[in-house]
Amino acid sequence: MTEQSNRKLVELYLAALSGKPKPAEVVSQYVDDKPLEEHIAFFEAAFPCYELRLDDIVAEGDKVALRLLSAAYKGTISWASLRPAKRRLSQ
Repeated sequence: MTEQSNRKLVELYLAALSGKPKPAEVVSQYVDDKPLEEHIAFFEAAFPCYELRLDDIVAEGDKVALRLLSAAYKGTISWASLRPAKRRLSQ
């Protein structure tokens, strides 16, 4: 894939899933990496429908880097026994 097509894939992913539920069948349309799929599922459980606000995007070779963050902790993190604080996180 070209830098431009890699960047476009990430932008399509954000448009499809940012601020929305992230079911495995939709995530798998954009992600082909089991550890990353598990990472997304973990954070979706802790931050349901978390929104990723794109502040900056850089594509170089086969890599795309993003600067973003916006979420409210509403779910659970099972291994840490943390309960939701329902406060927003932001950069």
